[in-house]
Amino acid sequence: MEQVLYELHINYIDGLFLLIPLALSVGFFIIGRQMKNKMAHQLWKHRLGGLLFQIISLVMLVVFLFVMGSSILLYAACRRLWKSGEVSEVTGYVENYHPMPASGHDMESFEIDGVSFSYSNFVLQTGYHCAASWGGVITHNGQHLKIQYIPMENEKLIVYIAEVAEQRGAGT
Repeated sequence: MEQVLYELHINYIDGLFLLIPLALSVGFFIIGRQMKNKMAHQLWKHRLGGLLFQIISLVMLVVFLFVMGSSILLYAACRRLWKSGEVSEVTGYVENYHPMPASGHDMESFEIDGVSFSYSNFVLQTGYHCAASWGGVITHNGQHLKIQYIPMENEKLIVYIAEVAEQRGAGT
């Protein structure tokens, strides 16, 4: 018997952080427009500042679109792989658990049956990345877990975590 602790889902909190470049882009665009309009009667050198703000705005907009688009595509690909069963799986006890402090500045990590995992709340990524100090479900050595993950280049994207209940013998 297993109790599901985590399944791959869209993390809206992370999505809010992705809005920062969009908000900055809009702000820089508005400032640039106002500078250009106020200095329309002045020399081109003075209007250059407004143009610079608009160029920065455009760059930030491109960054936002790229990051948001790649995040959505990665999530969709991971979900498709997970639902089709094309993931790796490990079951066992958490070992070498290293918690991430609430302040960050470190990665949380652990191993199960020789397979190592690491993540941080402060790294935007698809899949499970919630440290215990921030309410995560992996909290200590000895937890009996089943984890499904997608091996990537230098990391493993966790898409499913379940706590495996101990089997009781017949007659107990």
